[in-house]
Amino acid sequence: MTYDPEVEAHINANWGVASQLLDFLSARRVLTYAHHREDVDLCVRSALEIRSTMTTLITASTDGPLKRSLREIQRACTGFLDAAGPHGKHFEESTSLFQINLVALQLAVARQVEEILRVFDLPLTSEIHQLLAIIEEQRRPS
Repeated sequence: MTYDPEVEAHINANWGVASQLLDFLSARRVLTYAHHREDVDLCVRSALEIRSTMTTLITASTDGPLKRSLREIQRACTGFLDAAGPHGKHFEESTSLFQINLVALQLAVARQVEEILRVFDLPLTSEIHQLLAIIEEQRRPS
């Protein structure tokens, strides 16, 4: 990657927020567990928590790649929660709707995490590695 002083300044100003994000996401089981093993209510609550934390981190970050990724993660959570309906009712009624939306959430977050890791060159935890494996599964030919 060529040196870009604006990107370098963004990295320096936001490294702590990016590191905090990865620590937070590492502890979110909803992002790494298989969809057939997840509890709807726990997933909905976790998505709400992630979305709320993204709001806090968006405020703490400066404009640039990190803020864009935080907004995308927030959008993915909102899409998941919209699909869930009030108190996860739609997911309780349809296992396939839940599974499709859970995988979509996991994949959207994984793509943003992959970009953050690329930009910030942060260490990879086993939980984040597990999340990124979702991208690899999607890239494999069917």
